[in-house]
Amino acid sequence: MNIEDAHTIGEYEVVVFADASVENIRDFSLSRVAPKSKADFSMHSIPVGLVVHLCHQLYQKKPKAYLLHIKAYQFDFLEPLTNQASDNLRKAVDFLKMALADIDHLPNFLDGFIAINQKQQAEHTLS
Repeated sequence: MNIEDAHTIGEYEVVVFADASVENIRDFSLSRVAPKSKADFSMHSIPVGLVVHLCHQLYQKKPKAYLLHIKAYQFDFLEPLTNQASDNLRKAVDFLKMALADIDHLPNFLDGFIAINQKQQAEHTLS
């Protein structure tokens, strides 16, 4: 992500960022992105929370922002996706296609998916 992306996301009511993840997730997960005014960043990219914050501060726009975490396994430079990561990417794309099929209810669908996953994780932790 770059600072310029704050302008781009301001053109939309809902944005979904996607990122490869080494988190302890099965294939993919989804979370809301909270605006964050302070974050570590490099010369090449900034965190999505800072992009959302800048969008609000610079353009007075507040899109609902989500982050799609896609399980990855290797991050070696110039290496292709592993078969497992490719499968996870396909599942994530299929999920987004299903979510976008009813664009008028997209935020409700995404928030519902997050709520269900949080409940399942809590139940799994308790068992």
